[in-house]
Amino acid sequence: MLQQISCLHSARCLIEADELIELKAADANGQIKFIADLPIDGKYYVKEIYAPDGFVTTEEKQEFTFEYGDVNEPVMIYNFTFENEPTTVEITKADLTTGEEIPGAYLKVADKDGNVIDEWISTEEPHVIKELVVGKTYTLTETKPADGYVTAESIEFVIENTAEVQKHEMLDDVTKVKISKTDITGDVKIPGAKLTILDEDDQVVESWTSTNEPHYVEKLPIGKYTLREEQAPKGFVLSNDVIFEVVDTAEIQTVAMKDDTAKGKVIINKTDADNEEPLKGVEFELRDSDGKVLEKLVTDVAGHAESGLYEIATYKNGEFGDPIKYYLVETKALDGYTLDTTQHEIVFEYVDQNTPIIEVTKNLTNKEKIPENPGTPGNPGSNPKTGDDTNLWLPIALMLAAGSMVAGILFGSRKKKKLNKKED
Repeated sequence: MLQQISCLHSARCLIEADELIELKAADANGQIKFIADLPIDGKYYVKEIYAPDGFVTTEEKQEFTFEYGDVNEPVMIYNFTFENEPTTVEITKADLTTGEEIPGAYLKVADKDGNVIDEWISTEEPHVIKELVVGKTYTLTETKPADGYVTAESIEFVIENTAEVQKHEMLDDVTKVKISKTDITGDVKIPGAKLTILDEDDQVVESWTSTNEPHYVEKLPIGKYTLREEQAPKGFVLSNDVIFEVVDTAEIQTVAMKDDTAKGKVIINKTDADNEEPLKGVEFELRDSDGKVLEKLVTDVAGHAESGLYEIATYKNGEFGDPIKYYLVETKALDGYTLDTTQHEIVFEYVDQNTPIIEVTKNLTNKEKIPENPGTPGNPGSNPKTGDDTNLWLPIALMLAAGSMVAGILFGSRKKKKLNKKED
């Protein structure tokens, strides 16, 4: 406390009005003693110029008139009491949208040199700090936001010389997360998926069923989370978990989970119709319903061929639609075999969310061609199939041998008759 004694006014005052006569500061006990040789009948006042640190300067003036007293009293004593009120600062930690107090935020107030004056955790009531020094600058800082909120920017404030409560408000925005459930392209929203957000302790934070609009979540505490698909919509395959992090920002954070559709595959096993031997090199075409060739397939040494992957159905606005029909057509058989002209219809039936590839297997056969003419020694007829080692001249040789035997028997009979005639 720093006080002055000044002259107020007097006709006999030898001092100008408001002239400073003496300036003193209070001692450790808050007391000040002015000892001054003042002109008699003068009017004077004592006034506080500066209050102690943390207190408000009072505007009060204590006036007195220095009058002549008893001759036995060489000193006239006047006692005055000044009362100072402390500065009072009220700090509110509130929701940006609702204006309601936010409990759980970690806050501190520091001076310009970084010295921490006060630290606390916000509650549902404003925080009060007293005796901050008038004229000094302080900084209010949020060191950790409440769960679901974003750290606010620091606030500087200057303590005013007033006994009124000085109010300062720090507003916190909430975290915002937008979660999209789309097809593999990321362009089409998928309704009907059952989704769950889990925290780092695998506790369920929120669950919902996807729609054609992104799901919006507020007040997720800053940290890492898992987005899990509990059930995929019909026609789709269950997605892997998506790990995402909510960071300390008021901007909308986006998370996307993509579901792929189940796919279909055609498997061909081609064998001989009679002996079930695999047929290598048989050619096929896989066509769509318009006859467009989607893929050409050729059987391997095991008589086996597999197509690529194809959509099993149409999808509209992310929802499963009509099954797609495909057609498998044999375009080239092996030499010596009859071409299979059947147009085999292929339809892939969706199984479940855990079956990404639906296989349709076609076990197909070819019959050997029947020769049009049996053939003769001079005209053996149709060529035998490759690899047939049957000796076609064997029956011919047998026929010739049989003919020789007949001729021998006839010849023998004639000779016997001639001998008989001679005997006769």
